[in-house]
Amino acid sequence: MRKACENPPKPTVERLPIYRRALEILLDEGCEYTSSCELAELAGVTASRLRKDLSFFGRFGTAGMGYPVRELLDAVNSILGTDRLRDVLLVGMGNLGRAIANHAPLRKCGFRIAAAVDVSPAKVGRVICGVRCYPPSETARLVREGGIEFALLTVPPGAAREAAERLAEAGIKAILNFTPVHLRLPRSVVVEEVDFGILLQKVAFAVTQGGGENA
Repeated sequence: MRKACENPPKPTVERLPIYRRALEILLDEGCEYTSSCELAELAGVTASRLRKDLSFFGRFGTAGMGYPVRELLDAVNSILGTDRLRDVLLVGMGNLGRAIANHAPLRKCGFRIAAAVDVSPAKVGRVICGVRCYPPSETARLVREGGIEFALLTVPPGAAREAAERLAEAGIKAILNFTPVHLRLPRSVVVEEVDFGILLQKVAFAVTQGGGENA
């Protein structure tokens, strides 16, 4: 296998979780091998795009047989860093936080909500949706002792920046931000914005323009 590309294109990286999901579907169906055409169809891309994306990370598959599903899934997990279960800190145990804590497929994706943080005295000390809730003052200890690198931010907008700064100071390396607030954090902290309102506006624009073609 040749050496993987050190800086693959961002769109390629963004498609890797989609390939991972397609491979899991095939594995659940008992498939041992798959072709680029079959895998590409499940992922919603062309076979040439799939092969090009995978080529950034090495050489996979066998001529005449296709891709070994388990082997390719293991490789994609290794590339994504989901080849082991990673603990996540949930910040904000409101309606959205509880919905995320109850999201069973999260573990299948390689993540586990290890603990939650909330300012409400009524929630602190309780186990909610299977997750124990702590006060914000415990953030640094939870991150340090649990070796936690990832956080999900679901607090009200007015509390977002303070909570995010506390996470950065505690050593969190990546934040999935579900608030509408733009976070200004050190470049060492990866921030991914998840705003349902913006996503709905994007699809509203597509519908308004008469488009129905999937990206």
